[in-house]
Amino acid sequence: MYLNGRFQINPPLQSNHLGYLNIFSRIRHMKRDVKLLENLRYPLREAVGLPLGLEGAYYVAGERFSYNYDDPTVTDHNDPPSGQPHLWCFWEATGDGKFYFWTNGDKNYAHTGWLEYLIEHFFNPWHYKLSGRSECECHFCKYVPPKGDEYKENEVNVRYIQKSELIIKDDNIVIENALGTFKDERFA
Repeated sequence: MYLNGRFQINPPLQSNHLGYLNIFSRIRHMKRDVKLLENLRYPLREAVGLPLGLEGAYYVAGERFSYNYDDPTVTDHNDPPSGQPHLWCFWEATGDGKFYFWTNGDKNYAHTGWLEYLIEHFFNPWHYKLSGRSECECHFCKYVPPKGDEYKENEVNVRYIQKSELIIKDDNIVIENALGTFKDERFA
């Protein structure tokens, strides 16, 4: 899945919010033991006025792109804190804090769910508004058996491309043309 475009942030992010959100986007979001986290300090989270959150949802002091298998605060390496849509976020702000974009990172999951989460938990409470459009392009494959044949070694697959636009207006996320263009090409 690819998103091409970015959303405007009004007003531009303050430096502490910018720093926090960009670190938040780069870590693996895992359930954590909040009691163990209470003994650790992380000045950037504290500077933006956030608690640790349910199951450590707002904790950002972990290693960038790390699985943290030896971190005793992690209670589940493969499940994000309740309410977070996936282990990886991959939404980031530009260096000037004026725009927000999808980084097209390696694990392209839950882009809309993450955007909803970020608006609800960070942008709205901090009094920022996102607006604009971003073109989406999703590539996926589906097995289509050859007509009249049973399973064969050379299965036929159909590659689909779904194009749509992700639009944010008045804190509402709308997907236009979600059924877009399909059936791009065939390959064996």
